[in-house]
Amino acid sequence: MKYPFKRKRSALLVAQALAVLMASATLPTHAQSAGQYKLTDSATRTTLINLLSFRLPNGTTRISDYDSAPVIVAAHRGAVNRAHPENTVESAVNTLNAGIESMELDVYETSDHVPYLMHDKTLYRMLNRPEYSDIYRWARENGAANLRTPAWSDIENDSICTGEDGYGQTVNSPFCNDGTVMPHINPATLEQALYELYQDSYEGLVFLDLREWQNVRDVAAIMSHDLAVGDGYGVWEAKHVVLKFQTALFAGPEDFYEKTAAYYQSLYNASLTQSALAQLYVMPTYTSNGVANQDTNGNTTWARTDYQNWLVWNLRNNNGNVYNVLSPLVGLKAFGASLNYGSDDLYTALWQSGRNMGVYIPETLCTMTNPSTAKSNLFGANGTYWEGGICGPLAPAMNANECGTASTTTFDLTGQGCTDHRPFAQFWHDKARFGFIITDKPIETLDYLMQFPGQRPGSACPGSVGTCHITVTPPPVLIVAADGSGNYKTINAAVAAMPASGGVIEIKPGTYHEKITITKPSVSLIGLGQDASQVLITHDDYAAKINPATGKAMSTSGSYTLAVSGNDFYASNLTIQNTADYEAPNFENNSQAVALYTTADRAVFRAVMLEGGQDTLYVGNDKRAYFNNCYVEGYVDYIFGNGKAVFDSCLIKTKIHGNLSGEATITAQSKASAGEDSGFVFLNSQLLFDSPYMTNAWLGRPWGAYATTYFVNTKMGSQIEPAGWIEFIPAAFAPPGQGTNNLPTSTYREYNSFYPGANGNWTVFNLSQRESTSPNSNIALSSNDAANLQPDIYLAGSDKWAPTKVFYGGDHSNQALPIPTPAPGVPTAPTITSNVAGNGNVQVSWAGQPASPVEQGYTITATQNGKTFGPITLPPYASTGYIDGLANGTPATVTVREFNAQGSSAPSASIQVTPVAHDPSAPTNIQTSTSSTSATVTLTIQNQGIQPVFGGSVAHAGIYTSLYASRSDAYAGKALAGTSAGLTTNSWTFTNLRPNTTYWMSLAAYNGYYSPTVIASFTTKP
Repeated sequence: MKYPFKRKRSALLVAQALAVLMASATLPTHAQSAGQYKLTDSATRTTLINLLSFRLPNGTTRISDYDSAPVIVAAHRGAVNRAHPENTVESAVNTLNAGIESMELDVYETSDHVPYLMHDKTLYRMLNRPEYSDIYRWARENGAANLRTPAWSDIENDSICTGEDGYGQTVNSPFCNDGTVMPHINPATLEQALYELYQDSYEGLVFLDLREWQNVRDVAAIMSHDLAVGDGYGVWEAKHVVLKFQTALFAGPEDFYEKTAAYYQSLYNASLTQSALAQLYVMPTYTSNGVANQDTNGNTTWARTDYQNWLVWNLRNNNGNVYNVLSPLVGLKAFGASLNYGSDDLYTALWQSGRNMGVYIPETLCTMTNPSTAKSNLFGANGTYWEGGICGPLAPAMNANECGTASTTTFDLTGQGCTDHRPFAQFWHDKARFGFIITDKPIETLDYLMQFPGQRPGSACPGSVGTCHITVTPPPVLIVAADGSGNYKTINAAVAAMPASGGVIEIKPGTYHEKITITKPSVSLIGLGQDASQVLITHDDYAAKINPATGKAMSTSGSYTLAVSGNDFYASNLTIQNTADYEAPNFENNSQAVALYTTADRAVFRAVMLEGGQDTLYVGNDKRAYFNNCYVEGYVDYIFGNGKAVFDSCLIKTKIHGNLSGEATITAQSKASAGEDSGFVFLNSQLLFDSPYMTNAWLGRPWGAYATTYFVNTKMGSQIEPAGWIEFIPAAFAPPGQGTNNLPTSTYREYNSFYPGANGNWTVFNLSQRESTSPNSNIALSSNDAANLQPDIYLAGSDKWAPTKVFYGGDHSNQALPIPTPAPGVPTAPTITSNVAGNGNVQVSWAGQPASPVEQGYTITATQNGKTFGPITLPPYASTGYIDGLANGTPATVTVREFNAQGSSAPSASIQVTPVAHDPSAPTNIQTSTSSTSATVTLTIQNQGIQPVFGGSVAHAGIYTSLYASRSDAYAGKALAGTSAGLTTNSWTFTNLRPNTTYWMSLAAYNGYYSPTVIASFTTKP
């Protein structure tokens, strides 16, 4: 549990005040290092002590109480007055001695990872030592090539108060350099400063202003380790130190945790849990420029959503009862800015909820119209005493989205202008009543606050500038648990209870048999399991199933498990499944069965697994969807529709469709016209397959006349047919007038499609092998084309949506997905899918099951009249075979087994078939006579059936044969070009063969019915 925050109780403060008033005594003596400051102004101390007693009459034990308590005043960089250098150990202790309740210290980090108190060395340092000016945010962001970060050895021995390069030498602080007051102050590490405050028993708060994500990560790791050690210092840090940083540095709190945990592991060779990290206090910081950049990218509620995510993450990792995330610091530039206007109005949301918010306070009103780094702008009317004396940030220029112009930092009291530096005395009370104030003049600020005892924000509008145009209520977080331990037992119940504006539904591990429809906007479904498999949403409707409510078939769009139409949907860390294609009554013949149907715009799916067979994922209505680190499986058109989607770093698995050579198609994009804005992009993804022996798999077929699909940097596999794309309904295989001709107008393009090479490495596929019907199907994308298919570009739209920046705190979206794999051991029994009663034989086809270790083959066995035939052993890439020698007219029972290195499966469910004499028997007595370039084949048909194979009246009767380069090609039907033939005799010769080469051939007799196909081989002579 979080250590409670403690501070001096009011009784003690009052006693101290009385002592001061009656005896002019000093504050209790602290252990002080030589040279640290001691204030002797008893009037100042009396004022501060009385103020603290006045504002905190009952004391407090939890820092979260400050969200609704009177104002916290933090001395900016530990500055109590202007006579001493700021951001030093000395200034921190000076703040302590003055009785200031809180201080803010700027922290940066050297190139050798030493967090230290970052001094300006005034602006002289930036002007005269440009090689170190990278410590300034504005210089770093401009990307100057000559900048470098100093090592600790570069600065640890600098004298702060010596020379033009010295800290503290400003027109307002001339004393540090006069040789009489502390002339040998040196920079301090953060650890030195905090340990000194700990030794001095400081009971106030220390806010650390952290500048870069590495800086935040490193300090958080160090403090977490200090706390793990469990001594007094680590506990003191956890009770008093607050990490204050721009949360835009991270992609949500989960990213903050993962980066910190990785660094913690590298430093200490130990693991850091989320709950341990959540013990540290965090104050999120939002600058209007930074938020505007996020909003401009399309995430128009970024600040409100991000802050909510941090609260949710922290609560979850503190058992739901401790807030260690404080109200944020809100850097407002103008009342027209995104932080206090429109859908991202975090300012008003905090104001109307009565919560504190933080702000920096300068000393004077900034009216500078041409900010620059010129020395003339450091003093007088052009200079304030904030962040080194500059009147407004110098660079980058003000964000035009915030201010309308980048040429001015002027701000007036009506809230117009472009700066986040508001003069405190002229802005407090009427306009803001901020609850957390960082100021260079804490004493004067506290004196001013004495005029407004107990002032707190409320429901009234701040001033008369008309900014309270919306009411913002943070979205609710509803907990679903199948075991009853949450707010609801079903997801549907939580969706129904959610307000019309949406919210977050967190789902505990379990299986949820539900059909869910979400029409509300801004709904998030977050699985709380360790991986996506632990929260399973499953159903089994299919297109042909009769809907009892209507008496009609459900249709494809009605067969879904989850349907989403509310915009800004988010899902993470869960599985959505439709099992209809793997269930009775018809299994794969149950037709289309959708797991997820999304027509929501700006939908984001992270670490989501979609499982099904035909039509698993339906993305429709030209709406945008982003899938990151997701898994999608199926066997026919299992990613389809006319939506606009990017699959970024996803795993796409093609399942066996009936048998190993069953036609399987990954995509069926349905863009209907050239002007329609839809298409699919697969980016940095990998195609997976149920079996290494699968064939007849295709990247897609065009459901729409202008179907558009791109594959960029995708690992594929030999299971994909070289042509890549196939017509939706080829006219040759369709009833008259029902075929399609969509390929010629479709767009199918690729960039760096990788196939496994002979040496085990991935090699770039030669796109010249792709189908040539479509002029856009075999033209490689250029690098520029591929760059324009990046998610934040391809999906941007008119609202500049940036889906890669949309996260939910703590959603475990970077997990390694638990891809469904067979359990190690013997295979599961295959399923016989069809059979043919032959002449003295039975032919069967089957669907094999993925196995671990991989399958090595199949056996067919038949029994008839108590006699066993077989087993006949077939290779692992076979999915059809026959068993011969049976008696016609007598039923035979047939089973198939699958085997691997671990053994054989149980037999399949048996079928009973009665052989009949109408078709020819299988070819036998196959003889081959070879030379180096030819082979003569002869065979026997023992029983030609009800019609002759040779010399009869049946059209096209005879022997059908083809040659193949390998046995696997023979089973897959991939014949060598020009070798397929129909013959009317039982002997023929293959010519133009290669010497010393093994060929495989298929042989089948036809008399109006086909015999089983026999696979045989021969080798030509050298």
